This record gives sequence, structure tokens and C-alpha cells, in this order.
Amino acid sequence: MKRRISFLEYLKRNPIMVSFCLSTGIVVSCLVFYSRYFNGPISTDIDDWAGFATFCGFSLSLISIIFIFMTYRSQQELSSILQFESSFFQWLEMHNSIYNECKADIEKYYDEVVSIFISNSNDLMPVEFERDLDNGKSRHLMRYYRHLYQLYKYIYLSEVLTSNKKKKKYYDIIQAQMGDKELFVVLYLLLGDKRKTEEEALKGILYYELLDEAHLFKNIYYPKESSNFKEFERLMRNVFVETRDSFYYLTDNTCDISQGEENLYLIK
Repeated sequence: MKRRISFLEYLKRNPIMVSFCLSTGIVVSCLVFYSRYFNGPISTDIDDWAGFATFCGFSLSLISIIFIFMTYRSQQELSSILQFESSFFQWLEMHNSIYNECKADIEKYYDEVVSIFISNSNDLMPVEFERDLDNGKSRHLMRYYRHLYQLYKYIYLSEVLTSNKKKKKYYDIIQAQMGDKELFVVLYLLLGDKRKTEEEALKGILYYELLDEAHLFKNIYYPKESSNFKEFERLMRNVFVETRDSFYYLTDNTCDISQGEENLYLIK
């Protein structure tokens, strides 16, 4: 789900264009002003040329002030990005530490719960995940799931990352470290989480929509020889619509809900 950007956000994203437009505007305005009030033949009087030089100096001073301000803003933005990255990689290191602590729990949960549910189900709908969600999850596993949520939330709500393109760099760093079992466990917990439609903490976007925007599941692998491969592909392509064209192993667009057709996979 894409956010609309405000005019101020647009200005922050395009400092060079803003500087060029302001500088051009100042030069043109000054020339128009000068030609209107001092129009006439080219003067041979040194005092007139001195006045003209003063006028040009004033115009260039305004332009210099603009560029100094924009340079300051760029340095300030770079400093903010460095601070963000420092905190992000500390979060990521902590997340990896939590993953190592509960790696055995994740693999066990996948083998004993997640894979059995997905492979044996011929009706893979989000509501079925809620009904099946196992209440015997370990505390380590839920700690991992909550920390992953906070990590994505930190990226999404960052005021430094003003575009999805900038956020994608950090989303991809997380996604690249996750294996298939880990992705399936997160998918299972996400679709079975009854709080997944709470949007207040994320300022208008649902958690599953955030992971969709981040393309977390784009490389998830499910064997094509599985009896319910089509059902799984239909589930993924119609729940995670932003990722739909980026799935690497799920490529059959005949599984997509047609325009105007009710999408029963939408999470409400």
C-alpha cells in the first residue's frame, strides 16, 4: 500500500531541483525588475556599472544562501541516515541473536505444525489459519515474531527514509537472511494472528500489508509437485497483492482474482 507524500516530503526528496528552481526564479525576477526600472541604452558611466555590479552581487548572494542552506540540509540528512543505520544494525544484530536462540523452536514448529497444516489443507484461506493457530507456541518463538514486527515497524515509520525505494534497501537485508522454514513460520503466525488487522501502531497500514510492501515472501518456495500447490499459490498471490508480480517461484497469474470479482482472500 503506497502512501501519498506531502508537498514538504517532495521538497525533501528533491533538494537539487528545488535549489535550481529557486535560483532560476531569483535570477529571472531580478532581471525582470532591473529591466523594468532601469531600462535604457547601455551606459558608459562607471557609476551605473558599479550599481549594476552591486545588483548582481545581491542576486548571487541570495543564490549562495540557498545553496548553503541546501548543503546544510544534505549534511543533516546524511547524519540522520547514519544514526538510523547505526540503530538499525544494532536491532538486526539483536534479532539475529534472538533467531539463534530459538532456531530449534522455529524448525520444530515448522516440522510439527506449519508444514503439516499447509501440506494437508485443500482450503488455504486466511480464516483457516486463525482457526488452526496452535496455542502451544513457545515463548521464544513469539518473542522472535514480536521482534521481527518491531524491526519492520522501525523501518516503515522512519522519518529519514522518505520513500519506499529507500526503505527497500533495509527490507531486503532482513529478507535475504531468512530461510524457507523461517518464512513459512512467519507466514503461518502472521495469517493466524488475530491482531493482524490492528493498524493504529503503524499509522494506517496493516502489518500484513507492510510485509507485502516489503516483499518479505517474494522468494518463498513451495514444491510444485505438492497436491495443493495451486491453492497455496492462489493464497499468496491474492493476500500479498503488492508482491504478486515479484514472486520468484509463484508465477501463474491465472490464480489472480479477476477485476470486479470478490477477493475472498482479503484480510478484514
